[in-house]
Amino acid sequence: MKNNDRSGFLLTKGEPELEKLVRETLDDALKTVKRNTKRFNGNNNYPVQVYKNGVYDETDGARDCWTQGFWPGQLWLAYEMTGDEYYREIAEKYVGHMFDRAYNNYMLDFHHDIGFLYTPSCVSAYKLTGNETALRAAKIAAWSLSRRFRPKGEFIQSIGNEFDENSYKFIADTMLNLPLLFWATEETGEPMYAERALKHLNTTMKYMVREDGSSFHHFRMDRATGEPVKGFTWQGYSDDSCWTRGHSWIVYGLAIAYGYTKDPEIYKNFCRVTDFFLNNMPLDPEDLVPYWDFHFREGDVERDASAGIIVCCGIMEMAQFVSPEDEKLKGYIEKAKKMLKNIIERCHVRSERGEEGILEHITDALPQGVGEVCEPYGDYFFIEALIRAITPWKSYW
Repeated sequence: MKNNDRSGFLLTKGEPELEKLVRETLDDALKTVKRNTKRFNGNNNYPVQVYKNGVYDETDGARDCWTQGFWPGQLWLAYEMTGDEYYREIAEKYVGHMFDRAYNNYMLDFHHDIGFLYTPSCVSAYKLTGNETALRAAKIAAWSLSRRFRPKGEFIQSIGNEFDENSYKFIADTMLNLPLLFWATEETGEPMYAERALKHLNTTMKYMVREDGSSFHHFRMDRATGEPVKGFTWQGYSDDSCWTRGHSWIVYGLAIAYGYTKDPEIYKNFCRVTDFFLNNMPLDPEDLVPYWDFHFREGDVERDASAGIIVCCGIMEMAQFVSPEDEKLKGYIEKAKKMLKNIIERCHVRSERGEEGILEHITDALPQGVGEVCEPYGDYFFIEALIRAITPWKSYW
């Protein structure tokens, strides 16, 4: 299982100008986090979609939203970096709310986004402070996620119940919910969690990732036989295109899975999907903010900076475990440096603007009418990327 020693790899090592930029950006981002605590203060209130006029929509734990774990995650990142108990006190309130949600099984049987909810909010709390309530909540969440595994087809069903033919499917996003299962095996000693995660990963690579390294967003399976039916999209441009952020979940998910397993086949697949991502960026070699779908290579088209940041995190994760002499990895690292710098300079919402968002130019779901905005998950992964670029960060995932 995963080696929890802190990594010796730092993206900014030997790059003083980049390190200075990253540190200044992180300091500024944490100013926004601190200001946001005045509104989102642990009283079961979370920033979620929609973002308008520099302000997030607000919800409580009685409304299910897949992004609710990312605000507590930002608080734990801020606490880890500053040691300020102020962040810990607020974050621990959210741990209590997340435990209540898990204990009462609120919506945990309906979708796969349990890893997004509980890894940044509770696994982080337990790893940083030994919080027993967070541990109990994360264990319950992992058990709930494991129950969505379907033996017929060997995948974790993304949404709905197993008796609905149209819901008998999995999606790219699940790849970054799998870490909760790998963690659960590591924490409990129960192999079932990791076994189901690996089966889902293998099914994803077999059916969702195309021969050229691109990916579908959704993939439907036959409920009666478990055989593949078809791939399609929901948030991408078309069924035949490759939705950028969905692909980024696969990149980062494979990197994390490799950290737990050291399976060379996973590294091979990581290279396949990462090559596709990096080889299909905008045609302008100085432009490293991805378009929202790989169908686009140029023009005045919406971007998704969060996809680029998630891939940067994936490359930094993989760099902990692969030889620095690996030629593929060296190329990925150089591209990650440039992409991180590009995104900082073009997409960071500086604190003096007075907005609640930290990373802009994120296209959440363009076919559903949500264009370029800020998003809580974008803010979280932006801060995570900044931290792990300059510190030997111990992953929450």
